[in-house]
Amino acid sequence: MKHRMSAPATKSERSFEGWVPVHVFRSGPQPQVLWSRLGATRFTDSFFTQTVTTALQSPLFRFLQRTTSLDELVAASECEPAVEPAGFIFHVSRCGSTLVSQMFARLPRIIAISEAQPLMAVSDDPRLSDGDRARAFRALIRLYGRKVTGGETASVFKFGLRELFQWRKVTEIFPHVPRIVLHRDPIEVLVSNFAQPSEATLPGNLPPEVLGAPPRPLATLEDYAAFVFSRVYAHAADAARAARTLAVDYTSLPDAVESLIAPHFGITLDENDRAAMRGATRLHVKYAERPAGFVPDSQEKQEAAEPSTRAWVANHFQESWASLRAMSQSPGTAIAEEFREPLVGRMVAFLRSIGIAVNRAAVGDDTILPGIALVQGSIHIDETRLLYPGDILHEAGHLAVTPAASRPACNGNLAVGGGEEMGAIAWSYAAALHLGIDPAIVFHPNGYRSGSDSLLENFGAGRYLAVPLLQWMGLAFDDTRAAEMGCKPYPHMIRWLRP
Repeated sequence: MKHRMSAPATKSERSFEGWVPVHVFRSGPQPQVLWSRLGATRFTDSFFTQTVTTALQSPLFRFLQRTTSLDELVAASECEPAVEPAGFIFHVSRCGSTLVSQMFARLPRIIAISEAQPLMAVSDDPRLSDGDRARAFRALIRLYGRKVTGGETASVFKFGLRELFQWRKVTEIFPHVPRIVLHRDPIEVLVSNFAQPSEATLPGNLPPEVLGAPPRPLATLEDYAAFVFSRVYAHAADAARAARTLAVDYTSLPDAVESLIAPHFGITLDENDRAAMRGATRLHVKYAERPAGFVPDSQEKQEAAEPSTRAWVANHFQESWASLRAMSQSPGTAIAEEFREPLVGRMVAFLRSIGIAVNRAAVGDDTILPGIALVQGSIHIDETRLLYPGDILHEAGHLAVTPAASRPACNGNLAVGGGEEMGAIAWSYAAALHLGIDPAIVFHPNGYRSGSDSLLENFGAGRYLAVPLLQWMGLAFDDTRAAEMGCKPYPHMIRWLRP
């Protein structure tokens, strides 16, 4: 029998100022909510439970607890002002979502909540009707959005896999809130979960009704985990197709948080904000006390993949994974509308999607490429002075092959050596093919010291330049390495920005 909440909720008779719902019990005939009086505690840890556990080490906080019904939870949510959610983060697991939430948590004005157990618990509680589940979910979002310091202006929520399976219901409850779907090569996600199993990989933790029937008998725990994640990717692809939703590839992190995700959430950043957010990339994303910065590990994961893992992905992930990649970097659908020329808009949308900031701004006449300037690691474009749109990809190539730590210092006319120049040329050719743009637009006759025809001839004949350099940078594989890794060689790019 489903538990039915009283309606409508009336104002709570008890004060809940400083009280936070920290757990919803899934056992028993009716849902019960455990609250702790955490006062001004901010949720700055990688996960909601880490902040709660740390706070409860204090005898005072352990003593100040209470249990209520969901009816009183809903009533309490109406008693205090709360900020509105700016964005929701859905993800496929082990794909950089913790880094994203931690970067937002670095901003004092943003309340960042990461995988709160009460939200996960009510999202699919079979004891609740759809209406009561929506009321409880809405109440929790509001309660977590209450101001602690007084300076908070918005909240960002990172959900767990349970909420991903319920993304349609979450979207119905908050249709106006922008969303992102973070994803990653499923081979790398599976390798990570096999090495350190997450809750989702253990039988019984996700309801069978959301998973459906497996395509074949599951003989091992690895088979079960692979089946679960095939369903995760299918739901992620569906969620990414919804309005107000942005698909973001792991390979574009961390740059995409500033250039793509924050604007999508309507969060404006100044230089102090950007500096604070980048601080999160210098710490371990799961355990902030460990001084290990964010380092992309795709190559390591690919090398660790067993043939059985690759077979699962080849047979059960290809459609959803292809859809996610297409929505993240689709050349035909994404156009930056503030630019008059559609070709320029397509290029800009692509660059923003991989984490390169691009702005429409006035540019002087003292730049090497007319109408294009580099400003603190971003590209400024002045369409009134822009002569050759393909130059945008060439300049982006210089940023892309620059180490991530040095990229923000890129200004004006870069002084680069021959290696970096060749790397930028090879990168821009791959980007042109990815976008479906004629490479002759990039390698136009008025650039490259009259060598554009030679470049086009060599690239067209498969005599690619600087592939060993791109491989060394972790951006692409040559034929031999690609065959070993089971993926496509250059001009296919495994990553667009140098770590």
